Amino acid sequence: LAGVFGFVECIELLSDYVLLCIDEFELDDPGNTTLISRLLSAPVERGVSVAATSNTLPEQLGEGRFAAQDFMREINTLASMFTTV
Repeated sequence: LAGVFGFVECIELLSDYVLLCIDEFELDDPGNTTLISRLLSAPVERGVSVAATSNTLPEQLGEGRFAAQDFMREINTLASMFTTV
């Protein structure tokens, strides 16, 4: 979405929803980690809820895939948005 609409416009579009659903949420590289952290933070701060499926617990996102320890701030920001059920 951000590549098509631009980052700011994408945040505005996502913020119009009550619920964002993401299937198979994973973090595969540092760029995606930074992008998705910023992209989801703004709508969540505006009251948008996020529901996601994943094979990885939120606090373990990125583990074993890249230098996740260097991106713990972003990973923790993302993890704080989710409740595991």
